[in-house]
Amino acid sequence: MFLKSFFAAVILSLVSLPLFAVNVQAKSDLPPLKIVVVNVDVVRAQSTSFKKARTQLEALKTNMGKVLKKEDTSLRAAKAELSRKRTLLSPEKFTEERKKYEQRVAAFQLKVQKLQKTLRKAQTEAIGQINRKIVSIISKYAEKNKVTLVLAEQTTILVAKRLNINAYVLKHLNTELPSVAVNKPSY
Repeated sequence: MFLKSFFAAVILSLVSLPLFAVNVQAKSDLPPLKIVVVNVDVVRAQSTSFKKARTQLEALKTNMGKVLKKEDTSLRAAKAELSRKRTLLSPEKFTEERKKYEQRVAAFQLKVQKLQKTLRKAQTEAIGQINRKIVSIISKYAEKNKVTLVLAEQTTILVAKRLNINAYVLKHLNTELPSVAVNKPSY
């Protein structure tokens, strides 16, 4: 008997809850809900500006690699020469030569770290420019089309294709930001 009345109360509350929610929404001053979905990662990866920035960054990496390889080869030769001199030099002179070599190695390692940091910074700045433009395009779209909610596609489970604005954002991104200048480090 108790279970029947409990289930009746639960069912009655579940049935009346949507009616209450509809009345609350109708009295509210909120605009109607209009939702769109966008995948910023896909838009960015397919954009011409990102592809051009990636090409520039790859060229920088290649050039840095060539410069660093020359210095690495020079250090390897210096190490071999130092090993050869070990038996020819006095212990004091060898220690002095070894310290000079170690200083060169430390300077080289510092240079590698600095170049890697500069390259990461250039990449971050380029992607930042693209992301800011994407957000700007989405904001303009939302304002123009009275969109009340923009969701990241990655956070949704199932979405109607007509809600996806990737193509719109990509088209405008390619028009408004066809390329990004990547800051070139000096080395």
